[in-house]
Amino acid sequence: MTLTLDEARRKLLNPSSMDILAKIPLAEFESYREVDIGRNRHVLAISCSHSGGLVAFGTDGRAIASMQTGEITSFQVFDLAEDGNSMIVTDEVAGTGTGLLKQTFSLYWVASDEIHKVWTGESFFRSAPWNPSGNIKVTEKRCFVRFDPTSAAIKATFTHACATSDGRHLIMKIYEWHEGSLQERKTAP
Repeated sequence: MTLTLDEARRKLLNPSSMDILAKIPLAEFESYREVDIGRNRHVLAISCSHSGGLVAFGTDGRAIASMQTGEITSFQVFDLAEDGNSMIVTDEVAGTGTGLLKQTFSLYWVASDEIHKVWTGESFFRSAPWNPSGNIKVTEKRCFVRFDPTSAAIKATFTHACATSDGRHLIMKIYEWHEGSLQERKTAP
């Protein structure tokens, strides 16, 4: 890729619906955010009405990788490996329809020349299917993610928690970055 960060910024100021930026179609473009992921590297998170993408730039300002995503509604960055190279967790629209919305969290890691999707999990689900009787039952599920840096003798963690269908409890999974991959913690620290 020969695209530079400055060229990408200019193109995203006023994109046409036919534009493509580093393999990311810009049809129905809504917004973008730029984030420094550490080591003088940047990522553009692009959101369009029904799609999106990530474009990573190296220390020289040239694009090193891109990846198409779902429509990005929010994102966070954190350094789970605590090596100065932040990861990106996005909240993406995974499906919509009449009375239906499904969103997922995705965790991305930028290597030297590619973007890796290392994890995906449920974020939000709402279903309100039409019923001829007029009695519409709304089903909703909410999930959350959290990052905790290393403290005392406990390694940095990434936590995914989902409310049970009755909303009274949370089901949690806790992950750590170990030897280049995300690993679910099996026991308490």
